[in-house]
Amino acid sequence: MPCPAICDTAWVRVLVPADIAPFITNVLTPESADGVNDVFDPVAGYLALGHQVSYARLRIYSVLGDLVWQTEGEIPTWDGKTNGKSVPHGTYYYEVR
Repeated sequence: MPCPAICDTAWVRVLVPADIAPFITNVLTPESADGVNDVFDPVAGYLALGHQVSYARLRIYSVLGDLVWQTEGEIPTWDGKTNGKSVPHGTYYYEVR
């Protein structure tokens, strides 16, 4: 990717071999309160495989690309809410860094 003379951003593509790639659920059902898929936790799959994660940033986007939620820390999660209210049912995209 071309960069101007002064560049403050770098992009790196990381390919993760299939044998160490985690399972990340694609369902979130916080209303059910059954303890299953109540929060979206994309880092849990890495931890279950024995990998260490010291810090990550999680961003959730609507289908239109609007930022719905963001958090960062050791184990970033999302409970399906933004500004204290549940988001509408639908498709959302996530980014983990």
